[in-house]
Amino acid sequence: MIYPHFSFPVEILHLLFIMNLQLQEISITFIVENFNPNILNFDILFLTEVIPHDWQLATTPIHDDQEIIICFDNQVSMIVQENQISLAEFLLPSKSCRQLNLGKIAKNLITKFPEIMISGISITPNFYHSTNQNTTYHKSYWENKLFSQSWHKFNGHKMLSAGFKIAYPYKTGQLILQVSQGFIQVEEQILSAFFFTGNFDYRIFSTNLDSRAYHIQQILENLQPDIDKFQEFIRKKFSKSLTNNLAA
Repeated sequence: MIYPHFSFPVEILHLLFIMNLQLQEISITFIVENFNPNILNFDILFLTEVIPHDWQLATTPIHDDQEIIICFDNQVSMIVQENQISLAEFLLPSKSCRQLNLGKIAKNLITKFPEIMISGISITPNFYHSTNQNTTYHKSYWENKLFSQSWHKFNGHKMLSAGFKIAYPYKTGQLILQVSQGFIQVEEQILSAFFFTGNFDYRIFSTNLDSRAYHIQQILENLQPDIDKFQEFIRKKFSKSLTNNLAA
């Protein structure tokens, strides 16, 4: 969508912000203890149906003493190491965050392998907001709104890049929000963008097998609600100042 060079009503700009806020990637990382990565090789994952039988490999799995890397043609990948199991899903612009495959694999994994000692779970959604109007919109907001203080210059020169990180208490863990400015390639275009990365960091303290399994299941059941809540937070807290900046 190309924005003409005239002023929009703020209400329309708010709608454009919502339309241009895209989920780029979601990842789930299990922090594990006393774990042998070899128990989760591709053949075992396939036979135990952790991986659905209709999924196709994008490349040949990599398997060595340190890690196992498996990539599928539906943009899902899995990296198994001795201290963590990482699942990631890249979303094409045409794919909705309601069509995620990641949660299903994560639930299958902990159901089929309850003996894995999981001590923490990190859920990381990555959103971006882009515009192909020009870079002035984002640059002006970044310099004049978020980083308007004197420290944004050093020795008379403006900063080349910037970002910030904020931590909030959330449920039994915390949410870490990171915001940065950059560029993203969408098809043949290089677009100016803001990146909003959330990290829902949960710790699993129970040593009881049933209690730990229940806690992990609850976290995964709330995967979609957590993503929705984070997306709504970005829309409410950032869209007003962004759209007011563009309207000015």
